[in-house]
Amino acid sequence: QEYTARGKQSITTIEIVIAYHLPPKDRVTGYDAMLAIERTVVASLQTSSWGALNPRLASLTPVRSARQPGPDGWIWLVITFSALHYTL
Repeated sequence: QEYTARGKQSITTIEIVIAYHLPPKDRVTGYDAMLAIERTVVASLQTSSWGALNPRLASLTPVRSARQPGPDGWIWLVITFSALHYTL
């Protein structure tokens, strides 16, 4: 933690998990669609109005993403963000 004029700076790790089912007949197209969803989630969070809702949030940065296989054609998208925020 670091102290600034606005208070202490803290970093929190946020994970978003999305369950996605790959269609059994066209896995390539389904995988492409899944990657598009992942890009949309990251872009939406980065361009959202988090600052207006919570003025203590300084930045939200994607750190990594992982794709974990689940049962019966399901894939878990795990997107990890680092949130820099101020606490009093």
